[in-house]
Amino acid sequence: MVKSGPVLHWILSAADLEARAALVDQFFALYAHEDNFPDENEREEPRYILQRIREGSDKPHTHLIAYTIDGRVRAGAIFEYYPLSACCMLTYLFVDKKARDRGIARQLIETDRERGIPGLVAHLREQGRPVRAVFFETNNPFLTPEGTDSMAPADRLTAFYKLGAKRVDIDYVQPPLDREKAPVTNLYLCTFPRLSGDVFLLSINTLLCFLVEFYHSLEALEGDLPRELERARDWTPGTAPGFATAAIERMYESLLRNDYAAAGVTYLKQLPRRERPQLVFGRASVCLEILVDESYYRIGVRQGGAAGYLPLSGGSGDPDPLSAHQQNDRFCVVTHSFETDLLSYAYQSAPPFYTRCFNFPGFREVIVRFPQTLAFVSEGRQEMLYVLADGEQQRHATVRTVPRRGGGGEIIHAVVKEIRLKVFLNYTYFFNSEIRIWHLVFSALEDTGIDEIDLIKLMKFFSGSQESKTEAEKVRELGKIKFVIPGREDRELDVIQLFEEMSGLRYARREDYVGEADLPDKPSIHAIRTGVVGIDTDYCRFTAVGEGDEQDRIREVLAQLFENLRSNEEGKKVSSADVQRQYARNKHAEYVFEAFCGITLGIFDYDRMGFEEVSDTLVPRSATESSFLTINRGVLSSFGYGDSVFAASVNTIGINPYLQIPSAVLAHNEYVVNDAFARSRAVLEEVMGDESVVDIRKLEASRKQIRQLLNIDFLPNVFQYPTEQDLFEYGLVHRGILERRKRTQANLEQIDHLIEESNASLDHRYQFWVNVLLMVISIFQIYEVVTSLITEIGGPRLSTFPVLMKLTVLLVLIAICVYIAHRLYRNSSVDSGKRFILRSRPAGPTP
Repeated sequence: MVKSGPVLHWILSAADLEARAALVDQFFALYAHEDNFPDENEREEPRYILQRIREGSDKPHTHLIAYTIDGRVRAGAIFEYYPLSACCMLTYLFVDKKARDRGIARQLIETDRERGIPGLVAHLREQGRPVRAVFFETNNPFLTPEGTDSMAPADRLTAFYKLGAKRVDIDYVQPPLDREKAPVTNLYLCTFPRLSGDVFLLSINTLLCFLVEFYHSLEALEGDLPRELERARDWTPGTAPGFATAAIERMYESLLRNDYAAAGVTYLKQLPRRERPQLVFGRASVCLEILVDESYYRIGVRQGGAAGYLPLSGGSGDPDPLSAHQQNDRFCVVTHSFETDLLSYAYQSAPPFYTRCFNFPGFREVIVRFPQTLAFVSEGRQEMLYVLADGEQQRHATVRTVPRRGGGGEIIHAVVKEIRLKVFLNYTYFFNSEIRIWHLVFSALEDTGIDEIDLIKLMKFFSGSQESKTEAEKVRELGKIKFVIPGREDRELDVIQLFEEMSGLRYARREDYVGEADLPDKPSIHAIRTGVVGIDTDYCRFTAVGEGDEQDRIREVLAQLFENLRSNEEGKKVSSADVQRQYARNKHAEYVFEAFCGITLGIFDYDRMGFEEVSDTLVPRSATESSFLTINRGVLSSFGYGDSVFAASVNTIGINPYLQIPSAVLAHNEYVVNDAFARSRAVLEEVMGDESVVDIRKLEASRKQIRQLLNIDFLPNVFQYPTEQDLFEYGLVHRGILERRKRTQANLEQIDHLIEESNASLDHRYQFWVNVLLMVISIFQIYEVVTSLITEIGGPRLSTFPVLMKLTVLLVLIAICVYIAHRLYRNSSVDSGKRFILRSRPAGPTP
């Protein structure tokens, strides 16, 4: 036999069937093999497919593509065209088990644009047959038991994901393929958007027309075909088509929950991807910073069980209300030496804050339960990561099913991924502002560790907001992460409940507080805005089994990474070619670099990052031959090995205090500036209203509060070492704190101007009334002089009309005074031409 390379054959007509009968027999023998479609409900009988081709039927118009190597069929595709909806369906795609993993599917679907599916689409268009969408079906991994498919659904989804396929977000039901088969509900309906044009959007009319025609082709459509097609074509947002087929109606209703359905389109989602962590960190910590402004909240201490919290009692002279509760001063044997070492000389004797470990709880470990699926948005793509209950188990994590009580009291079962971590609680208290930043630290157990994906999941409490649709959705997703105290597995806690369990404290809004109306009754997940990540790379390993030299290979990769970052910091730019050579020498380098980028940014799709993005992200604020620090958005990250400070604190506060304390100061300053900006903006919005009435004393009190926030509560650079000083200065700029402070100061200047203008207006008012009073006095003085003069001149002859004469004089004087007063009033401009009216009544309570 003469050997030949891969060849693609089109079988489009009865003549093709006759001319290539042997090829067709091989095609359907491979199609019917148990390695391809073991579920017979998903496999159409070959006789029906052949019958449509022989008859040239348009119900639907059917095409075969055979892929041969050395004359033997190694793969094939059955491609259908539905003319009434102008849609295609890649009904079946199969590859000989011995020929898999050779890129054959990619060649059929993407790369061979002449004889593959792209060529067939072009062929249809040349015949005057438009193609609006190309659909296909694939098994839903959540509904397909392992071992029931010829290929693991998760692996198939990964393959289609790489080919650019997307999922139609619909509760899809495949109709029975013939009368002896059942409907199939464990399928996704997907599309290859590149073959039809629009990569992200699909017309709902097009989809509905396809579903109607598809159901009709399988004799599953209820009602009249022309009438059902008319309903699909004429549907407009806000109307109900009322399909006669119940399955189509349910699928239509599920479409309405999607983005842009009100515009008549549905937004295509990425195919779900199974979590594939490759790294495990045996020494890594994530610190969540929970900021509480205690001028707004009072502290309750748990007394006699979880339900009873009594207000914290303490003397009015206590600099910190928790000092008395902890029965000692602010000195902490764990943190004091670190903190004193960090502060510059000017703040040694009177530090503006202090950090200490809180009373150790009765538990030092916690079980974290992550949900089975994790949805996020990245660069306009709706992505999903997932785990399977019966999937491969890693030694650092367990995927299992746990019982939960539903909203109606029923017991439901949820698939979760569990990891076990150490947990620590400490705080930093700032005296002037009365702000306490709680540090809730999760730290890996060295014998099990935590992988890079779970690390980023915990970071989601304070990073990666760009991957959530809205703030409310982010909070909902974070609420799915549950915490369980060992020995109390029957109760799942959210992160705030975990904090309350560890601290024995509960915050509640002060009853006497008068301020922002939308202030929550107690701190929530919204109070977590920043955090710290610390990783000791000496304790890093690959998840793959059987790699004995993994530690040496990771060290080689990281040593080169640290060298690159230090060179960049010194101005010696590392070229793309240099990095590509490093990638070539070590196949793990690229993933390690990308994973570190994902951690610093708090994103999950780091594996799509190229060198340029990696180099832009891993910009160190400090780099040595064994470590580097970065600040990205609200995250301070540290990577390194041989970190003695981290080693000294990993079992006490859980993280390097030289990272935790500067991060707390930045978080404090960010809150203070944001508070000042919000107050300044609220004042200006109130004053600049067209009919606003402003209390000058209240205005001055607000100005005083804003100045106190900016000048007293806001902390300057209190650190003495260059690294921490740089972190502070860079953090102020990078997090936008300085810019917000400048805007607040600009608002404050406007407030100062308004107050000056107000006082000037009041001065004009007072001056006006003084002038009026002087005129009244002058009237009487002039009146006496004029009447006396008239009497003296006229003598006895005027004795008959002195009263009339005096009255006339008085009226003339009054008229003159009124005219002068009117002119003074206009010149004073007390309220004409002003956009606000000012009053100086005593001010009430101010926030």
